[in-house]
Amino acid sequence: MSEATGSETLHQLTETGFHRRLATLLHHPGAGPLPLGDDCAAIGPAEGEYLLATTDAVVEGTHFPVDTPPRFIGHLASAVNLSDLAAKGAIPAGLLCSLILPPETQAAWAEAVVLGMEEVAERHGTHVIGGDTKSGTQRVVTGVGLGWGYRGQLMPRTGARPGDLIATTGSVGRGGASFLAYEHGIGDRKRALANLLSVEPRLTEGAALRDLAHAAIDSSDGFARSVRLLGEASRVGAVVEGDRLPYHPEVKPVARKLSLPDSEVALMGGDYELILAIPVGKRSEAAARARKGGFPLTFVGHFTTMREFRLEGKGGTEELPDIGWDAFAHHP
Repeated sequence: MSEATGSETLHQLTETGFHRRLATLLHHPGAGPLPLGDDCAAIGPAEGEYLLATTDAVVEGTHFPVDTPPRFIGHLASAVNLSDLAAKGAIPAGLLCSLILPPETQAAWAEAVVLGMEEVAERHGTHVIGGDTKSGTQRVVTGVGLGWGYRGQLMPRTGARPGDLIATTGSVGRGGASFLAYEHGIGDRKRALANLLSVEPRLTEGAALRDLAHAAIDSSDGFARSVRLLGEASRVGAVVEGDRLPYHPEVKPVARKLSLPDSEVALMGGDYELILAIPVGKRSEAAARARKGGFPLTFVGHFTTMREFRLEGKGGTEELPDIGWDAFAHHP
């Protein structure tokens, strides 16, 4: 293994740059069928299956305010890990929960977090099956999601091909609109916080499309940044048709209140939808499965041979904004 080099801080390097550096430092032949930095790690082989593993943490002050109801925090911790499994079309096999909490934390608060995790897990056919607790100065809840993926149906980030259609489940901008409504007191702040933390992992959608899609990613970092991450991993570019983006109903009202462009609100991040690369010839089948499964699927552009990311609209073509969530940027 190579030694780390460079004197940049994480803030200077950015989350994406840090991940690229890790991919170089940790590259080895035993990485498995999914590349380092994908939504999950795949361990195999079992007979036609892989054990998928992912981990995601939620941190007080970064992902949830101090006064957030603990069950909401548990819901979020489960959902963000299940969302990564959904991006690989996985069937959940279990969740682990690690709590880092100040010693003076009430036991009932910690129990409510775990029960919140279990509620979401049960809703998706699995359970919290273990974990750990440690003392710390800041409240942190770390989840580990385990699931079963299927050979040839893992939708790796490296799999998008020129000509593939870009499809998204759900809407664009739920996370950004909810975050800004909470931060600026637009409407009911409690409702806005509940909407922000109410992540719904798209497990049904991922399972329905895993044998059709060449690649997939969840949009936790925002639609635009996630399209870029998928394209960069696959060495392709993308053209997004802005007029086709299915904005969440709260995007425009929040943007008007704050005198912001709709796109700035919509692309902030925190949506946790799936963005998929669907072969042109599979469009009708994908749409039919979405109708049968009762979930929205919108085709919003295509991947290209050019290593550029463009946004097309009525006003012409511009660069797809490189905005979204970055864990090492400064957040309010």
